[in-house]
Amino acid sequence: MSPPRDDMEAAAPHWREAFGLAWAFVGDRARAEELTQEAFVRLGSMRRAPDRGQPIAPLLFAIVRNLALDELRRRRHESLDDDAHEQDSRAARVEADPASSNPAHLADRAERRERVRAALARLSPTSRAVLYLRDGLDYSYRQIAETLEKSEDVVRVTLHRARARVRAWTENLEPRGEST
Repeated sequence: MSPPRDDMEAAAPHWREAFGLAWAFVGDRARAEELTQEAFVRLGSMRRAPDRGQPIAPLLFAIVRNLALDELRRRRHESLDDDAHEQDSRAARVEADPASSNPAHLADRAERRERVRAALARLSPTSRAVLYLRDGLDYSYRQIAETLEKSEDVVRVTLHRARARVRAWTENLEPRGEST
């Protein structure tokens, strides 16, 4: 029995979150879109027991996570820095605020944004995903743990370390640990 159309309709509102999770893992917007589309295709082709009480988002996010991890395994030898730098420079040009007439303010804001993006690119994919799920989507530690198949303690430690690293890297300090 194939899943009812209701499953796909229930999953549709979670497109942005699924895309954000994929992007947090792979660091490439175009590839994240492809992985998100693939996740929806796989969700649509799954044969599931008709359990209407269960939310569809955790299943969708688990599919996205697995696809993203498979992608990272396939391209382990490649660096995320090249794609991140290209996206950052393009985003800096597009996101300039035309309402602001202060070039120094615009330059400071663009520099800060660049430092944050560079710091996020240096984090491991799991650390980026934990940050995205907690700070971007306001997921609970339990929800993050279930989505990423980690313990809540590991999620808390990962989040703490990721925030500390991003903070240090954006303030031009050099923390120990992750760097891709």
